[in-house]
Amino acid sequence: MKRNILLLCAFALLISCRGKQAAPSSSTAEQDSLLYANGFTMASCTDYDLIQIKNPWENGEVLQTYILVPENQPLPAHLPEGTLLRTPLTRTVAFSSVVCGMMDELEVTDRLVGVGDATYIFSAAIRAGLAGGEIQDVGQEIQPNIEKLMLLAPQLIMNTPIGRGGLENLPHDAPTFPCLDYLENHPLGQTEWIRLFGRLFGKKELADSLFFATVEAYEALKQLTADVKVRPTVFTEKKYGDFWYVPGGKSYMAHLLQDAGANYIWKDNPSTTNVTLSFETVLDQAEKADFWLFRYYAPQTLTYKQLAEELPTYALFDAYKNHKIYACNTAQSTYYQEVILHPDRLLQDLIKVFHPTLLPKYDLRFYLKL
Repeated sequence: MKRNILLLCAFALLISCRGKQAAPSSSTAEQDSLLYANGFTMASCTDYDLIQIKNPWENGEVLQTYILVPENQPLPAHLPEGTLLRTPLTRTVAFSSVVCGMMDELEVTDRLVGVGDATYIFSAAIRAGLAGGEIQDVGQEIQPNIEKLMLLAPQLIMNTPIGRGGLENLPHDAPTFPCLDYLENHPLGQTEWIRLFGRLFGKKELADSLFFATVEAYEALKQLTADVKVRPTVFTEKKYGDFWYVPGGKSYMAHLLQDAGANYIWKDNPSTTNVTLSFETVLDQAEKADFWLFRYYAPQTLTYKQLAEELPTYALFDAYKNHKIYACNTAQSTYYQEVILHPDRLLQDLIKVFHPTLLPKYDLRFYLKL
């Protein structure tokens, strides 16, 4: 008991440092321009940078404020209220394969001392760190190893809260950073979060260059389908439990399908997240669709026979009958590590599926024909 109390006390020394002033006014802070992301803001002040994460569950109010002060500079006398971080960060824990992928791109995986949900991380550098003991496996985000987290004494724990309850899985005194990139509804909005991480790790220029290179590549691919005469119809995902969860018409995936030159069955749905439908509703609206795309997680590649064994009524769809199903096995690909930072690579896949003559020399990377 005494040992745990001492650990908690030591861990508490790492938590937020709060000042007495409000956030700086626009006259003292230069707002960094964001092109696609809506979930955060960044501002550059004279002695520090200010990052604010918006609260998606409270009409965009501020969820967290972070004050970034370079480690090699004296601490300014007057700081706004928020969590103080001395940058660049050197000891962090990530409960997100997406964040791990971004850290890989920024060449800062050596700043990780722990990762959660390690099964889903494919980075060679991080896997080597886990094998060598430099990086610790701290369990699942829904059930983390609290004692191991405290012993690691990270400067910041980067987690991915799913809803308000996701914020409660970690110690209340832990210095946490909610990674809400997954709530961005534009593919390049999710990518733009790397600019934020660049500032945390002292890689601002590299992060910005990676982002703008991705924007350029994505927009060039998008132009390939701007004047296509025929947009094939498509639906996505599979039945899960009692329902079929399809992307809303304003979602991340809907944007990609539109930009790839497809006619998404639910493009007119106003939702930015998943829509819950019955099998009967999906069959009624998507039975005649030209293509069917979905993701799955399995040790072996799925076949048409196995798909029909899973649910015989899948065979009622024209895409099944005409062998126009493309699927991504996330157990065998780096889909989740790559597509957030490189949605252009996913866009290439989709263009190749729907309009193969536009990319004659490209080989599919994620979605393979069933």
